[in-house]
Amino acid sequence: MANVEAGAVRVLLSTPSVHTRRLMAECVENAGFSLAQRGEPEIDVALLDLPGSELAGITAFREAHPGCEVILLARDGAAIDAAHAIRSGAFHCLTAPYGQGDVVFAIWQAARCAHLARECARLKQETERAPEKDLPLSELERRAILDRLRECGGNRAATARSLGVSEKTIYNKLKRYNLG
Repeated sequence: MANVEAGAVRVLLSTPSVHTRRLMAECVENAGFSLAQRGEPEIDVALLDLPGSELAGITAFREAHPGCEVILLARDGAAIDAAHAIRSGAFHCLTAPYGQGDVVFAIWQAARCAHLARECARLKQETERAPEKDLPLSELERRAILDRLRECGGNRAATARSLGVSEKTIYNKLKRYNLG
């Protein structure tokens, strides 16, 4: 699971109902999440209260806030099809009646997903910039074994354990790469 701390999760509330906004703000703050304001660059999760006819707003919101997950709040009596909301880009659709536990759980799941997506993008960028990407697999393996051997103070048995292979495999690899 992604390591996400509650206080680091920025939640945007967007609802035309003052009453719903107040209840949701209380729920979000009681769970330890931070409330975000429109226009902030880093929003992790958005709770949107959209009429069923405005589901295209999810797509527009996601384009304006890449990396932000959307949880759609379906109003009482709203004929919103959850599958259609998900196809429109929502992470989750909460249909009334829903409790604070439902909202908090959905926010946690969406925040973890947003965190993992950002981490994957960061790792992809790092990998694309890495000079090692053009090296053969054998050279990458040789470097990995050498690095781990240094970390283990030259102890081959400890190196093998830390890599999850047998000592014999380490000895053979070191011999193959003329390292030992």
